[in-house]
Amino acid sequence: MTSEREFAKKLNQEEFDVAWIISDSRFTDSGAEEEFTKAAVAFHEKKRGLLIWGDNAPFFYHANLVLSKIAQLELIGDTPGNKTLSYGEGKLTGQFEKTHICFAGINNLYEGVTICYPNSVRENVKVLATSTDGNPCISCMESTSKTGKTISSEVIS
Repeated sequence: MTSEREFAKKLNQEEFDVAWIISDSRFTDSGAEEEFTKAAVAFHEKKRGLLIWGDNAPFFYHANLVLSKIAQLELIGDTPGNKTLSYGEGKLTGQFEKTHICFAGINNLYEGVTICYPNSVRENVKVLATSTDGNPCISCMESTSKTGKTISSEVIS
């Protein structure tokens, strides 16, 4: 496991094009929140990609630090799932976006036992999958002239 401080240092070294943030309920490095968040936001602003994973409450602490800055949203909730999403339209309940590259070759996707979801969906955020409870569960922000691509997801078990 890499600590949050080690992760921030690696992001600042500019060796990577994509970074994964897999959330927990708290930091292992007490007091590293600001360093971690600044490094992730700077990485994103250098047009690099982020894959941000959150789980049911309270396991989205890391995700929310970054998502609140780059997308002005946070993950919330702990709703029941335990079903399979099918290939289709991402905004329809129980389906994921059939045309998005991140789902190439996937026909079915287990949504997880319990699911978090964003507290809002901004116009710069595209919903790629909707859980069987009707809430967005995978979304992305496409890269712009100023930022890299970001995909945010409830953890798929």
